[in-house]
Amino acid sequence: MSSFTAGIIGLWNPLTRELFLFLTPIMLCMVFIIAVYESRNSRSRYFLDISLLFLFSILLEYLGVKSQKIFGAYSYKDSVLGWQILGIPLLIGINWVSLILSSSAFVYFIKPFRQWNVLFRALLSALFMTFMDFLLEPVAIFFHFWTWNSGKIVPMQNYLAWFLFSFLFQWFFQFRNTIKENIVLMVLYISQGIFFLALNMAIYFSLV
Repeated sequence: MSSFTAGIIGLWNPLTRELFLFLTPIMLCMVFIIAVYESRNSRSRYFLDISLLFLFSILLEYLGVKSQKIFGAYSYKDSVLGWQILGIPLLIGINWVSLILSSSAFVYFIKPFRQWNVLFRALLSALFMTFMDFLLEPVAIFFHFWTWNSGKIVPMQNYLAWFLFSFLFQWFFQFRNTIKENIVLMVLYISQGIFFLALNMAIYFSLV
């Protein structure tokens, strides 16, 4: 939580913004490592599934950018997110995996939802992933993580596609892996939400 607080302050302040944008890939990698470590189980296929989710998400983003028809018209051409493969920052795949793990754990942490079967928990997890993308989009546009051809207007198509593919990824992972109660991942999801919400407010009130 403290690292997210530091990130909010650092990105908020014009004097430290460039430094914290440089550190953003490191923070995303730390979130990924925490999420993977906390979600691990004894099944040998766990790391295979994590790898497949990463590869599928990179492929999905590549097809999205190439066709401009899945999420809408967008590009990572001027992205500040670092190393890319097929024109897609590797951190995008990392972020997909982190959100899949943290949102599924967040849903499972809410006790009434534990009684639901995998299908409905996957649907709810996908909804929380899409909500996080809704908070993320204005921040990503402002800090040049990616660029929409429509400028600051994010097409509804993006959120519909996010929900659909989030559900498919969630169903795949939860069907093959046991979700367990984990307060660290629950806090991780909430911290990310607060982080993006705070930056959204700063952008809205022209504080950054």
